[in-house]
Amino acid sequence: MRTSSTLHDEHMHLRPHGVSPLPAHRLAPMLEAARAKGVVPGIREHAPLPARYRLGPDGDYLFCMRVDEVEPFLAELEGQGVPVGFEIDHLDGCEAETQAIVSDLLDRARRRGIPIGGLTGSVHFIHGVVDDLGGVDKGGIPHVLCDYLESVMKAHLAEHGAERTVREYFASVRALIGTGFYDVVGHLELVRKWDRRDPETGVSELFGAVEDVYTRELEATIARAAEADVILEYNTAGRDIVIGRPYLSDEAVRACVRHGVKLALSSDAHTPKAVGRYFAEATETLRGLGVRALYAVRDRERIEVAL
Repeated sequence: MRTSSTLHDEHMHLRPHGVSPLPAHRLAPMLEAARAKGVVPGIREHAPLPARYRLGPDGDYLFCMRVDEVEPFLAELEGQGVPVGFEIDHLDGCEAETQAIVSDLLDRARRRGIPIGGLTGSVHFIHGVVDDLGGVDKGGIPHVLCDYLESVMKAHLAEHGAERTVREYFASVRALIGTGFYDVVGHLELVRKWDRRDPETGVSELFGAVEDVYTRELEATIARAAEADVILEYNTAGRDIVIGRPYLSDEAVRACVRHGVKLALSSDAHTPKAVGRYFAEATETLRGLGVRALYAVRDRERIEVAL
């Protein structure tokens, strides 16, 4: 295992998403921001989805790379010496097609001489049936995008129920871990993105009635990550969203320390100003919770960064 004395931002994108028409991927502004923040950039661009999921006005399901964008994306990185990595959506039942897509991306990058970073697996799609694409015919796809619109998540919870949602979400994350394909698990608590807590009682608006279930599922998933020796991401983007805190919570970090789970630090930046966001506060918090090292991935090999 290599070591580093510099913090790595292990989850950066080269464009915002949810924008139509799709903007081009741009590396230079992100690299400039990383230099200014004193962090090593970890590119994790959204990989193309399996064919059935290439839906919506731009065929990207509001956030993923289209197949026809792959070569221009790789051309943006060619000759820059910056490792390319991907954030990949786990979709239950689509594991083989997903891995084939990613393996092809990595082969194409290598042929261009682009070094490889790491692979982050994430669950953005949860089992559900509510309309998440504004009336687009999804052809019976059994998933909805949980993190794009608050209204979609609330409609899903009303239809599906909080307990079932929590159990299925974490089961999907554990299935992701079980593939053995990924270096890092992204924003483990993303299912809480739209969650608010009552200012007086502290009770969760979305999951207050099932907090015991949530705690058990989260603990079981962290334990599974420990068994698989996969890295979990401490993602600071949550501070700028409704949830108002990083993904992971302090309690989740304590569980990671108990189980010996390795952590990566990331901003999940889609714009230059978000690179390295809240890293000073994050490292102070993590030290206080007992974390002594963070981990990055280059050439699918871990780099240890002492805290």
